[in-house]
Amino acid sequence: MAIEIGPGWTIGGGISIITPPSVATAGWNAGGGSSGQISTIDRITFATDTATATARGPLATNQSDTGGVGTSTNGWFGGGFPQPPQSTVERITYATDTATASVRGPLSLGIYILAAAGNSDYAWFGGGNNEGNRSTVQ
Repeated sequence: MAIEIGPGWTIGGGISIITPPSVATAGWNAGGGSSGQISTIDRITFATDTATATARGPLATNQSDTGGVGTSTNGWFGGGFPQPPQSTVERITYATDTATASVRGPLSLGIYILAAAGNSDYAWFGGGNNEGNRSTVQ
């Protein structure tokens, strides 16, 4: 059994500790609006965090109050406002972030002002409002 601690450092045989994946370099925000809904997807680059966000590609529809979650390759936005509450789930691919977000499927319930969390395999959308506060996790 070996444990590789780093380049040139090995203990025993069989188990390796590898370098973690590279760190995130950018963050995305989608939708919003104070006097109506918008479809803009904006990106900030962490290395230049004092710079203004740049518009990338649009969501499929104008909306605000969506939930958002990301993996290492994709960003997911679900739910949203205007009335009636939206159930759409849209995906952006970071490598092609100038393209329009693609509709990937509906939530089981239209909802806005919701939260989202995920891992490399799944995304969960929960809470929110749909003519009353909700405790549903989708």
